[in-house]
Amino acid sequence: MNDHTGSPAYDVGFSLSALLALEKILTRDEEFAVICGEYLQQLLGILLVGKGGILIYDPADNRLKLQVQSGINQKNFHLDMNQDTFETMLLLADQFYRFDNPPAQLAQFISQNREALTQIDAHIWVPLWMKNSLFGFLSLGKKFQDKVYSERDMKILEISAHTLALAFHNQIMLEGMKKQHRDHTLLTREIQAFQAMSFVIGAVPGLKELTEVILSQALKLLQVRSGAFYLMQPHNPLLKLAAQTGLDSAEVNATHLSKSNRPLAGCFAGEKGAILNHYEDRRLKKIFNSSHLLAAPVMVGENVFGVIILADRQPGFEDSPYKELDLQLLGLFTRQAGLVIDNFGAFRKLKRSEKRYRNILKSLSAGVMTTTAVGEVASVNEAMGRLLKKSPAAILNQHYHTIFNEDPHILNLIQKVQSSESPHCEKHARCRAISNDTLVNISVAPLWNSSDKIEGVVITAEEVAGENKLKRLFEDRVSHDALETLPEKEQAAKLQGLRGRATILFCRIHNLNQLIDVLSPEDFFSRVNRFFERANQIILDAKGLWHRVDPEAMMAAYGMPFSWDDDAERTIQTAIELREVLPGITDAEGGELQLAFGIATGEVIGGSTGIENRGSYHILGEAVQIGRHLCDMAKADEILVCPSTRGKLQKRFHFDKLKRTRVKSLGTQLEVYRFADVR
Repeated sequence: MNDHTGSPAYDVGFSLSALLALEKILTRDEEFAVICGEYLQQLLGILLVGKGGILIYDPADNRLKLQVQSGINQKNFHLDMNQDTFETMLLLADQFYRFDNPPAQLAQFISQNREALTQIDAHIWVPLWMKNSLFGFLSLGKKFQDKVYSERDMKILEISAHTLALAFHNQIMLEGMKKQHRDHTLLTREIQAFQAMSFVIGAVPGLKELTEVILSQALKLLQVRSGAFYLMQPHNPLLKLAAQTGLDSAEVNATHLSKSNRPLAGCFAGEKGAILNHYEDRRLKKIFNSSHLLAAPVMVGENVFGVIILADRQPGFEDSPYKELDLQLLGLFTRQAGLVIDNFGAFRKLKRSEKRYRNILKSLSAGVMTTTAVGEVASVNEAMGRLLKKSPAAILNQHYHTIFNEDPHILNLIQKVQSSESPHCEKHARCRAISNDTLVNISVAPLWNSSDKIEGVVITAEEVAGENKLKRLFEDRVSHDALETLPEKEQAAKLQGLRGRATILFCRIHNLNQLIDVLSPEDFFSRVNRFFERANQIILDAKGLWHRVDPEAMMAAYGMPFSWDDDAERTIQTAIELREVLPGITDAEGGELQLAFGIATGEVIGGSTGIENRGSYHILGEAVQIGRHLCDMAKADEILVCPSTRGKLQKRFHFDKLKRTRVKSLGTQLEVYRFADVR
């Protein structure tokens, strides 16, 4: 659970390049062994395992032979086994073997070979099997620091073993095809090349793009110019068009296929596919407009994802009927495509889980770190790094004694949790790891693993001194750069209240009521929220203070509580940029957002209001009232400014003078200027 996406132990994408390399070359044993070794080394690194190997079953000698190894250094290693043992292993091929708790059926085999198994540090075996064929085992030793294999590790091993077994299966099939069809060498090499689809898992944004790549590779493999990829739908007999090439889009979209279509029924009933030469199905003819079709299911095991249907061959071969070899080639391809789709779903699910955890960890305003059973920091979020004034990388792998060596009461709190196995906390604890006068609220809780054993602790800390209160007040309202540049001696003054000059920007959605009438509630709030999210970022980038006023308007302050020489210029630049981002936000049907702006410069006061730890920061004064008044009177796309603002900006910007207006809340007349252009 590391906050660093670069950590190899939790990169769920784990070495797709290694999987690709493993499956690229399937017809030369010596090259295949080298690539297996490279893949094994990368997998061990991902899982933080020191030793491992791939044991291959040799039916001629009835032995398991160590084909590739890493960290073992055993030459000519093998394990003898009888036919009964092999059949038992085949029956258990869907299980992982843990040698600290092995299957009872293999107790005799393990007892007879315990010394040999110790030589290769066998801790867990993952069977490599497919279609009732057991090719061997992926053998792994213990994890570093005797850590337990997690559920995530086991899922990675399951996917890896599945892919590795498929590679052996494909190797055998390709060898047989080479012996029978010497004149198809070029096509078999095309089959090897299609493994590039594995790269797509980490590159494409969604399933639609993945299916388009798969169909493109299938057309290239069989030298076909048109075809379609249909996906099955849950609880629906109709097939969903996922991708098509070279077909009439109108006919394809208007004509529906189902898995009960007689010519295609075999693809969804466990058969290898269908060769449709001179078929009579009216729907298929309407879609593909071809005399010959070739169809094969995209599947993994018994799970059918959909079907690929190929139509016309390349020019010059249109009248050539499809043959059994064509179906074999397409079937080999679609089985691999099924694995790619299956892995795509698994990786996406794991990545979403990983991303969700990282986002949760990052979103916490409090600092969080976890330790291992021996006290080393295993993960840390950015808030803890800022709290300790260190980068997360500098905190990782440090012992908590090193971090809190000047805080014996915090060390005692951690040790108390370790001994009692229950959480404890302390409020307003002095933390010299930060500074001599810093107080924190700190809590420590045991960290349990899936086996209900404590594998470390979780430490949460939040500063309660002035700096932290300031950051809470301004969180997501000013940039982190602005907060970091604030000297500590000024923080108390910022919280207690200040008086000074500032430039205030008001922005209002001019046509809010019209949008409510023409848009659905979902579209309306989606459109408005996207604008406010983008506006918030623009204001933060310009070092302004964001303040949401109501659902149709917002306010930003420049010069309070953080002041720069060019506050007024940054204010009008913000208004100009807000107008420019609208085309990218209002591209949906049903009208577009129209904005009106008011800008005023003058004296204001700023400070925090509210009770302890629940306060908020407010800015009040004449400039705020004038800015709101100008915004209310502005028309769509107008930026109105007061005389003080115009005086600061007239050297760089053109303004048109408008009629005077009365500001009722102030009881005064005000000259008004409209922004025209940049000089």
